[in-house]
Amino acid sequence: MTVLLLDDRWPSLIPLEAHGRLGGPVEFTEEVPVRVRWNFQD
Repeated sequence: MTVLLLDDRWPSLIPLEAHGRLGGPVEFTEEVPVRVRWNFQD
């Protein structure tokens, strides 16, 4: 399992390198903004 920690100052930004490497089912906590979740939809 890979855990991606987001910066509290910029919760809508994810590391660019991580986006292309994450695969399979992705789960989020309630704190993750919806616009970040949209980046991971199939």
